[in-house]
Amino acid sequence: MKSSEHGEFDKMLTLFTHEGEVVRAKIRGVKKERAKLKFASLPFALCEFELNSKNGFLSVVGATQIEDISSIVHDYDAFILAAVMFEVTTVAVSHSPIPELFPLILKCFRNIIFKDTCPFSVAKFYINKILITEGYKKNDNKTLETLEKESQNELQKTITLFETSYDIRLKTKTNL
Repeated sequence: MKSSEHGEFDKMLTLFTHEGEVVRAKIRGVKKERAKLKFASLPFALCEFELNSKNGFLSVVGATQIEDISSIVHDYDAFILAAVMFEVTTVAVSHSPIPELFPLILKCFRNIIFKDTCPFSVAKFYINKILITEGYKKNDNKTLETLEKESQNELQKTITLFETSYDIRLKTKTNL
């Protein structure tokens, strides 16, 4: 989901698991020029991570790329909205894991990248699904295709509903 600097050559990764949890793990030496796991520390690295636990802390000891979805960073709106979706995910799963979110967010990213779907519609669809899953909103049976016609203002309303439901303020939405 994201990475942050951690020492001279290391990074701390925030990973979203297929079990619907968010975990943090240190990845060593990835800022070195010839680091073999450098790809795994890049934004939107969809990998199967091999983690080791020592003294209650996780570290990445291996990674295998599953799919390349990194092209999402080349479109500003898509990148910012994907960051919003990750932040929303972190908040939603902070109480308990939501396993159905992993395939859903992956489907949403694929729609943005490969089907050229409007990223604002995709983000609204994703946030709505979380609100419905968590019981904050009734199921409106809207599909991604029906949301495609709605405006960016509708996304702002959905984000506001999410923030109110979870009693938080999203940091990434200021870039919209």
